[in-house]
Amino acid sequence: MRSVTGAAKGPGGAVRTVDREHHYKEGTYDSTRMLTGPDGKTRTVDKDAARDGNTIAGSKTVTGPEGNTRTTTFSGAASNGN
Repeated sequence: MRSVTGAAKGPGGAVRTVDREHHYKEGTYDSTRMLTGPDGKTRTVDKDAARDGNTIAGSKTVTGPEGNTRTTTFSGAASNGN
């Protein structure tokens, strides 16, 4: 398993936090990113994916500062080493 957690402050005061886990043996990937702008409004991006043999499938959900969400799904062939 690989896990990444952290925060960075950019120019103008925007803050980005990251929390990710990648389970290589199970073939899963979970990621949550949050971006808080200088005005205090936050946008969240959640991404989940799973690998089954040579196929990867998952979804990505973006939640805007007003609580509106947009979800997309994806799938495709996986190359060796990914």
